[in-house]
Amino acid sequence: MGQREAGGGKSTFAQTVVGRLASRGWVGASGHCPEVDGAPTGWAWREMLQQLGVPPAQASAGGLDTTFDIARQLADACRADASAPGTVLVLDDAHRADGATLQVLRQLVTWMARSPVLIVVTYRASEAGVDLLATTASLVGVTADHIELQGLSDTGIREIARSVGLGRVDDELVNLLRSRTDGNPLFTRELAKLIASRGRSAATEAVPDGVRSVLLQRVQRLPAEVATVLRMAALFGRAAPIDALLALWNTTGDRADAEDELLDAIDTAVAAGLLTADIDRVHFNHVLVRDTVYDSVPALRKRRSHWQIVSYLERMPGADPDVLAHHAAAGASPDTLEHAIELVTRAARARFDTEFKADSAELWRTAVRLHEMAGHAADDTEASSTAALVEALTRLVTALAYRGDDTIEARARRKQALALSRGLGDHDLELTALTCWRAPVIWTIRRQRTADAELITAMTDALDHATGVQRVYLLVCAVFELDGIDDRLAIELAAQAVETADRCDDPEALCAAWNARVYTALDPDAAADLPAFADEFARAAQASGILAYQAAAHFFSFLARAADTDLPGAAAEVQLGLRTASSGRAGELVVVLSAFSAVLEVLGGDIDRAEHEYRELAGRLAAAGALNAAEIGLVGEMVIGWFRGSLAHLVEPLALVVDAAPAMVTWAYVVALLDAGDVERARRVAQDAVPVSRDFYWTAMSVFHARALVRLRMVEEAAEFYAELRLWSRTVAGLNSGSVVFGPMDVVLAELADLLDDPAAAAHHRHAATRIRSRIEAGLSELGRR
Repeated sequence: MGQREAGGGKSTFAQTVVGRLASRGWVGASGHCPEVDGAPTGWAWREMLQQLGVPPAQASAGGLDTTFDIARQLADACRADASAPGTVLVLDDAHRADGATLQVLRQLVTWMARSPVLIVVTYRASEAGVDLLATTASLVGVTADHIELQGLSDTGIREIARSVGLGRVDDELVNLLRSRTDGNPLFTRELAKLIASRGRSAATEAVPDGVRSVLLQRVQRLPAEVATVLRMAALFGRAAPIDALLALWNTTGDRADAEDELLDAIDTAVAAGLLTADIDRVHFNHVLVRDTVYDSVPALRKRRSHWQIVSYLERMPGADPDVLAHHAAAGASPDTLEHAIELVTRAARARFDTEFKADSAELWRTAVRLHEMAGHAADDTEASSTAALVEALTRLVTALAYRGDDTIEARARRKQALALSRGLGDHDLELTALTCWRAPVIWTIRRQRTADAELITAMTDALDHATGVQRVYLLVCAVFELDGIDDRLAIELAAQAVETADRCDDPEALCAAWNARVYTALDPDAAADLPAFADEFARAAQASGILAYQAAAHFFSFLARAADTDLPGAAAEVQLGLRTASSGRAGELVVVLSAFSAVLEVLGGDIDRAEHEYRELAGRLAAAGALNAAEIGLVGEMVIGWFRGSLAHLVEPLALVVDAAPAMVTWAYVVALLDAGDVERARRVAQDAVPVSRDFYWTAMSVFHARALVRLRMVEEAAEFYAELRLWSRTVAGLNSGSVVFGPMDVVLAELADLLDDPAAAAHHRHAATRIRSRIEAGLSELGRR
């Protein structure tokens, strides 16, 4: 895998690898992940299939319906030439890959791991999302190397400068080029071209804002008709069909003259090094060239041109719905809004009906925006238009839930859909809005687990008349709203969901019901059911064939094994989950894997390394806008503070959480106050403390509860708590969450026993702690961490 920012030579590096292997007889193919919306799913792989000899009709979106089909065709194509020593495939710009593209990558690598196949993946690290990070994590065992390309050397800068016509390249010129480009190959080449045509002073005076200015100057120096064809081509993305350009170009009706003019303009752009052309398409030589030209098109012209493309595409047989939707959204005006909504909705439904629902989110978001532009949320609009907006909102919620990276927007959109459906007085539509969170859930979908009383009331009221599959999903959605609020009712509703789903003959609904059921087993009072429920969920998910639920089932199996201190088994479940995960689920599981890696570092005694991993994980989550970024960051700090012997530095951040959600971290706050020397305040907080939330962090928070009681010598409360906590003897505190760990529970149980003046019990717990540590050591050794 190779990473570098825009223009840094990733594509050149990959093509050099392909060229050198091709000279040795290898078969090669490359595909680019599209930089604009509208391409069919898995586009880059479809490009490669055609280069490998698969007929276009067979490699198209219609010929290959699923990621399994694409991966199978690729595997067959790689084996087709028995005389070739191997096959090299280049997946370029994977930071823009959709979920299907990454799923094919994971599947193909799994199948071809022992075959002579080299897959080169390039991406920009600054734009890599959690799904790509998840994919790289899942493939780490078969990744030959991970290369971060550096800037050009002085020799490299000189070679590029000479290649564009600069004869004498002295040290002063090399330093000028480096200072302006930081050794970026594309920027160096473009700046060198400007110097060759206008002298050194131009490089100093004309490039204050970087390479974009350089590229614009090159375009502006070209004849007007060449600039026009570049602007038209940029509307299509990195590549544009020549016939489509001709349709936009030909406004006079004389096709022969128009075609000559167009081809002359293309030839000039090719000679200028901005485009390349093949039989029926032109390609920008670099995405930055395309972006620069596209951004220079005035907004009015851009919108009207996109709609002209819609008109052209609708005259063509077999126009791709995604491409139509992209141009319709970009070109919609008050007169064309209704038609644009129709086109975008059609494409969104097609994506939504695949295994990659998460990839439909942007299309549904666009559909909602167009509906709102058309006034369909207004009180005086037609009921059918408002109902169509509600459909778009509910599908958007489901897609966002699958994607997992914007829970806040998903919840807000669900509320919007609920309000609109109530305004229509349509009970069926209201039920659809209440049950639209139809995606696997592996952790809380509410900020700091605060209750949404209005939504809970609406759901429980609707249970009176909901039946069949709708009732299953209503029960499931209610479970996730009641999590941490009324755990007993959540457990009861989850059991009802499974019973109802068993009678419905709907595999996806059964998966959703078991998802809710196993989720309630994270409650410490139901923890004994976790292994059995995880197995039932896994069976339902496997039988359904739904990858997202299979990945979620592996997550809960991971938690069950972690709770049993089976470190190798837990690690294996996460890896299995990553291999089956679709977009969204993969991102969530890489978070799990990263957190579990930090846990293993703690258990192995490398606290500094664990601290680094927790902080890096929290930073990535925050950058991605994840709801649980702050929570992961704080609990990571708590783990590190626990093992370093002080939480004094966390007094303020813990106080903020206690104010908002006192049931979460009150006892950790008490310990932090004690570590900071504020004993009286710690005692007041302890005396007023509310019960700890009985969720998957309960065992983790219990160690703080126990230690606070011991340090404050609250004997009566300690006796009561010891009676409850000793049921967790021979476990590792927090390990059942998979994301934090605080050592053997018997350590704090021994401290409680000492306070209660029970030396025999204290000795028993210390012996149990030693045995647990031995099991941890064995697991770490098996994982190669010893």
